[in-house]
Amino acid sequence: MYPFAAMTAQKVEPALRELLELCRRREGRPAGIHALFEATCSIGGDNDTSYVRVSVERLPRDWVKIYVYAWNVGHDLARYVGGNPPPSWNDELLRLRGPVSPHQSNSSWRVAEALCALVGGTNVARPEDGLASFSLALNSAVAPKPPGEQSSNAPLDPPK
Repeated sequence: MYPFAAMTAQKVEPALRELLELCRRREGRPAGIHALFEATCSIGGDNDTSYVRVSVERLPRDWVKIYVYAWNVGHDLARYVGGNPPPSWNDELLRLRGPVSPHQSNSSWRVAEALCALVGGTNVARPEDGLASFSLALNSAVAPKPPGEQSSNAPLDPPK
């Protein structure tokens, strides 16, 4: 386990649990109608900040698919020294300053693996676009494996 990814996942877990609770409350609505809930969390300081966006998509049969995207921002010190600080935290988040790059110990799939272990999900997918995902049974603390699944690394087909 990568320590920074595990620490980041622990920071993101409360936001994910709130999103899952929102999904539970919308139980009567069919999947596909306002089915995506999102939250962005940050960890870091003045110069380097790591962000994680977690999205929850409702699937049929009380399953959800959780998407995780992590990135780091190295803020440009010259903006602060030059008297041009960002006016607010929201502006800083929307208009990222400095180089944005993936971090080896904090890649999306590593955070997704740690988050999946915390909430009891299955099948962390590692696509090349950086958007990792895993599946979770909405109504259980620990998700059971879907019928016919062979291994935890096999991709999960969404329920039909």
